[in-house]
Amino acid sequence: MKQMCRIILPVLACVSCSAVQGQTPATLESKVVELARTMKTVTPIAMGPMTLADVEAAGRVIVLKIDGLESWRPAVPDEVAARMLGAQICDGGGVRALVAEGAQVRIDATTPAGEQLAPLIVCGA
Repeated sequence: MKQMCRIILPVLACVSCSAVQGQTPATLESKVVELARTMKTVTPIAMGPMTLADVEAAGRVIVLKIDGLESWRPAVPDEVAARMLGAQICDGGGVRALVAEGAQVRIDATTPAGEQLAPLIVCGA
């Protein structure tokens, strides 16, 4: 997971979430679309046994699609998994600003066996 953060964080740091002077301020949804579009440029990318397969915008949610993530359930509560997985992702400048405005980051993942895991919000309420 740390490898994924090393790849994603520089992309997040490059995204500006503020409107250009003289233009109409961007909506939260349009900022989420722009951040997801920027992050998508690095996909798919292998991160050890996992792959960041895709990044999408779903309204106010940035969705990170990860293949090959081992299920943490039932050994670790979702709240703990969200803190661990989101620790570095949520602190990226672009993400932090969007979360402060009401956006979320969600992980949609499959296990190495192809089992779909329940979505996990790692940033935002």
